[in-house]
Amino acid sequence: MLIFNPPAKADTVALMDLVQAQCLSCHQMDRKRVGPPFREIAQRYAPGPGQETLAYLQRQIQQGSRGNWGAIPMPAQNRISADQAQAIAVWLLSLANTTSKESS
Repeated sequence: MLIFNPPAKADTVALMDLVQAQCLSCHQMDRKRVGPPFREIAQRYAPGPGQETLAYLQRQIQQGSRGNWGAIPMPAQNRISADQAQAIAVWLLSLANTTSKESS
């Protein structure tokens, strides 16, 4: 089992700024918007092989996807670098074992 370590605090702030600017128009933490909730993505992919899962999510973020979560495709995120996409993937997978505030 691969453990995903969250980024350092300064990196976390930059990452959350990126997520807010690029991802939150379609995704929410615990509720479906246009795309699936972040926690649902994490729960689907976290059990997979670590490096392969990270590479897969990184590609999906950068290149977009179609049909994985329904009829609405995820557009390619051309403004997100490979390093940024990998950081988002690591962060997403770290959500798999967290609980939402709504379920407490």
